[in-house]
Amino acid sequence: MKINNLETDMVDGVLLCEFLELCCDKKFKSVQKGAHVSRLHRIQNVGIAFECIQKDLGVKLVSVGPEDIVDGKVKLLLGLLWSLFRKLRIATLGDGGKEEDGLLMWVKKTTEGYNGVKIDKLHNSFGDGLALCALIHAFDPSYVDFDSLNPDKKEENLNKAFEIAETKMGIPKLLEAQDLIEGNPDERSVVLYLSLFFHAFVSNEDVKKRNLEREKELKEREKQMTDLQGVLSTNIEKIGEAEKLRDDALAANQGLKSTLADKDKAVKDLEDRNQDLTMQLDELKKNLAGDRSRNENKASILDDKIKILNKVLEDSEEAKRDAEEKARQIQQQIEFQKNANKEVSAKQSQILSDLESSKAKIEDEVKRRNRLRQKLRS
Repeated sequence: MKINNLETDMVDGVLLCEFLELCCDKKFKSVQKGAHVSRLHRIQNVGIAFECIQKDLGVKLVSVGPEDIVDGKVKLLLGLLWSLFRKLRIATLGDGGKEEDGLLMWVKKTTEGYNGVKIDKLHNSFGDGLALCALIHAFDPSYVDFDSLNPDKKEENLNKAFEIAETKMGIPKLLEAQDLIEGNPDERSVVLYLSLFFHAFVSNEDVKKRNLEREKELKEREKQMTDLQGVLSTNIEKIGEAEKLRDDALAANQGLKSTLADKDKAVKDLEDRNQDLTMQLDELKKNLAGDRSRNENKASILDDKIKILNKVLEDSEEAKRDAEEKARQIQQQIEFQKNANKEVSAKQSQILSDLESSKAKIEDEVKRRNRLRQKLRS
């Protein structure tokens, strides 16, 4: 969207409506656009813009109608634009009074303390260029060396201010140095020019504020990053500890498996040993039973022999003595056999005790193996 000629480019009302859409943040749906839009549609477009100006912006329009804009009456269009400018750009400086007075008070406050600068009226306070240079210096001290300015070089000061304002601050040159020096500038042009300084200051403050917010946000992010790095380091340490615990647990698990395998082998060996002992015990029991039976038979035979001998000895004393001697010997044999039987019984009891002890050890080992298996599963 560009405006090259106010007299021709604004007559269809389209650009005026688009300008108001930007200012009021709204959209006009019934605007007629196109190269061959009729006069009636142009008047309707400008009428839409006038309604927005009066209702939404609260600007009172006097002695101007939509037809005047359509007919290209530049003076009335300029008056309309000036009214919009005062509302949109200068009214923000007012405190309930005249907007120009608010702008003048802002300039006075901003240039307060600068030597040679005295703000009184719009037409007589800017002739020597010091006030404008003071505004520029207040905006950025690096733009102009205020202390080096000569109050007597009015035109030089003004032209320097115009150039710096345009190149450094983006403020176009709207005034002539000679008009300000002579004290007869167009008041609206001065107001417009000074208002551009005000909004440059506002934009600069907004930029500074945004920069401070960005710096604060950056510091906050750096702090968050530092905190996150700390948390990450802590988590890495915890992960390392967890991995070490896992490795230790795996090693312990492997050790338990190895121990359990050894215990299984030991239990198997004990079971085999128990089976051998059981077989030996059974064999011993059989042998003891056979020995006991044979000894009993021998004792019975010996008793019979003693009876026969005693009967024979009744007939012969000498034979009796011989028989007694033989009986004594036989009795000794019997005692020896009894003692032998006792020793065999003792050995049998010892074997049975050893067998019971082996069984108890086997049962304990089986229980211990089961506990190890349960621990390994958990």
